[in-house]
Amino acid sequence: MNTFLIADTHFNHPNIILHCNRKPWLYPNPNYNPSKPKHFKFNNPLNVNIKAHDEALIENWNSMAKKEDHIYILGDFAFKNHNHFLMALNGHKYLIKGNHDKANQETYKNFTEVHEFGCHKQIMGYNITLCHYALRTWPGSYKGHSFLAYGHSHIRLPEFDNMLCGDVGVDGCGYGLWPFEVFLKKMQLKLEWINKNGKIPVDGENKAEGQYSKDPEQRVIETRNKNKEIFKSMGYPINEEMWT
Repeated sequence: MNTFLIADTHFNHPNIILHCNRKPWLYPNPNYNPSKPKHFKFNNPLNVNIKAHDEALIENWNSMAKKEDHIYILGDFAFKNHNHFLMALNGHKYLIKGNHDKANQETYKNFTEVHEFGCHKQIMGYNITLCHYALRTWPGSYKGHSFLAYGHSHIRLPEFDNMLCGDVGVDGCGYGLWPFEVFLKKMQLKLEWINKNGKIPVDGENKAEGQYSKDPEQRVIETRNKNKEIFKSMGYPINEEMWT
């Protein structure tokens, strides 16, 4: 039995492909009119293939997770038709609601657990706070043995070396799942940096530190590449097309 983390799949949400530049499912829009002003929805040079997007995310999920595994979904699971995707995906699914997770009560009953904002769990002996949103502090964050996993920001937030948290959204992991041991490895690398540099984990008034681009789109590339190296170092196969 394995444990996985994931956020921001956005099943059945075509606009997210444009918003997050999910390149594998973008193609030239034949109806684009360059003589008119560009418009995100009505005159965009790019179009999307939401069917292929959703099918690829389902395939990636099920290639990693078995029916007996546990998957913590940190929000924005689907824009609509939650139940359709729930039935297609392996594992016991725990939902921490995001701002797009609006389903009926019958659908919520098909999750193993549903949390309105966040929760605190112990996984593989480690304390972890799970929330759709990035937090400045969380229970035990200053002690160095309590972590935060979040989504929502689509890896656009800076990755601070002395903040023991990480974005587990699909945009930063090849549009698949985060095995918990991979997330744990990322936190361990941060702890090594903290100890090597004589720092303490960020909490309250402590200063966040790290090198990152000021351009949020460049930060996406930087964070994705860092994550890819961690996945590779732990022996996970890399489909380069999914990591663009």
